[in-house]
Amino acid sequence: MKRSGRPYRTPANLPEPVYRLLKVYALAASAAGVGGLALAQPAEAKVVYTPAHLKLHGLVTLDVDHNGAIDFNLWHTVTGNPSQYTSWLIAYADDIRNGFIGTSRKGSFAIALPRGAKIGTGVLFPPEGRMAAERCQSDGRCSWAGQWANGGNGVKNRYLGLKFIINGLIHFGWARVIVDKPSASFGFNAILTGYAYETIANKPIIAGKTNQAEDSGVEELEATFPTPTAEAATLGSLALGSTRTAHGAKIRPVRAAR
Repeated sequence: MKRSGRPYRTPANLPEPVYRLLKVYALAASAAGVGGLALAQPAEAKVVYTPAHLKLHGLVTLDVDHNGAIDFNLWHTVTGNPSQYTSWLIAYADDIRNGFIGTSRKGSFAIALPRGAKIGTGVLFPPEGRMAAERCQSDGRCSWAGQWANGGNGVKNRYLGLKFIINGLIHFGWARVIVDKPSASFGFNAILTGYAYETIANKPIIAGKTNQAEDSGVEELEATFPTPTAEAATLGSLALGSTRTAHGAKIRPVRAAR
């Protein structure tokens, strides 16, 4: 076999201090490589929770991610005359791309989610969610519409499932609301007791979850929901069909996408 024309080199015996320097350089390069891999990992999911105790009366705006832009509106008012009054609560998005988990009906009702329900893809998020309506006659006869009214009994700590946009990406969240029907009063009370959102885009959130350690009691939410009865839908349309309050102020329509 023909040997190469290049001369054979004997490995050099480097001084011990040089060997030590080479080892230091090798360890530094290895650490830098590991650090680069760590930086390349996805960002850790985080639930940002905001406690609240706010009685809903008139128009209340909700900035879920505290970026200075309104994400949702909650509207609660009472209108009436000597023969009857109507009290109603409605949620609507400030951006047409935002929405609440609701029914498939036009002018949908918002679902009153239990704690532990999964809020994410696979369900409907209309930009308007009618929550509760109560109509009472002067003779004391009353009718109710919406899951949050609960036949006049109200609900404790139920959740609005939220979908909203941050920097062009979809995020999920929840808002916790109490609807209470005090005795000897006109209409009902509604109180916002907290809200939260998931910082990772398109990652579902659990209703009531305020940190990543709370993983127990999760209930999968089905993609379809029962449609309100014809009676409830009729009352809801009657109670919520007007776009003016008792003071004549006009409700703002849902704005076009930003």
